[in-house]
Amino acid sequence: MQRHKMEYMLLIILFLNFVSSSLAEDVNNKLKTAPESRDFEELKEYVATSITHMAAKHANDMQGLKNLIDTHGRQIQTLQSDNLAYVSIIRELKKEIEEMKTNGVKVECDTNSNKRKSTEESVIAANTVDQRRSESAQNLRSSTLKERRGHQNRIRRSIVGTNVAFFASMTGYIQHLGINQDIVFDHAVTNIGNAYNQHHGTFVAPVGGTYVFSVTLLQFGENTWGHFVVNRAVVAKLLLKDGQSASQTIVVNLSTGDDVSVQNTGTDRGFHGDRYCTFSGFLLNEDLSDTQIVG
Repeated sequence: MQRHKMEYMLLIILFLNFVSSSLAEDVNNKLKTAPESRDFEELKEYVATSITHMAAKHANDMQGLKNLIDTHGRQIQTLQSDNLAYVSIIRELKKEIEEMKTNGVKVECDTNSNKRKSTEESVIAANTVDQRRSESAQNLRSSTLKERRGHQNRIRRSIVGTNVAFFASMTGYIQHLGINQDIVFDHAVTNIGNAYNQHHGTFVAPVGGTYVFSVTLLQFGENTWGHFVVNRAVVAKLLLKDGQSASQTIVVNLSTGDDVSVQNTGTDRGFHGDRYCTFSGFLLNEDLSDTQIVG
């Protein structure tokens, strides 16, 4: 039994010398210092545990190497992409250099064709190039400013844009109207922004901007006239006679608080109801010149 034990330990030590000299030395020291009564099974368990730890360490080392290889692979792909971009830039720069060389040859040929004016033409050519560069830079700045202003206007519209629109009709007949009396279109079909007052027939601008208004009138009784008024000032007129209708459309710039209405201008006149007479308007373009963009 003792002989078989010694042979088994000798084989283990030879194997460990092949795998790891440090582990073999550790096992050998254990055998030298172990008392003769050490159980053979305990020694086998120790050797098996040591080999397991070694395998785990090697597995961790291999995983670390694999991760390092993957990282280097990604870095190589990034460098390759950058290299392609640099190659494209270099190609474009070479084209520009060739074009500059060609243009330089043309200028030189033109100069040699007229030796008497060579100096003047060189100066003119140089001034022309400088002027073109200045114009190009100015155009670029102008274009950039326009783009920025357009972008700011879009931002302003998205932030403070106001929707205003209304459409109203006259449901009942109106008679005996006096001179310069507002015509009331009592049924507001649409009133986005609540800027139209269907009880007084007056529109009050909630914001400054460009507005479009339309009116259609059908007389009831004698011939009559109508006026489109802004802040009580006449901007357009309508003539109604012989039972006919008349229409008018205006486009006006209004400030906040300005009022628009349609007035009767004859004495003791009337208009048809039953929705023959209508009044409508909407905000075409809001004035955003005073809107401030912060940031």
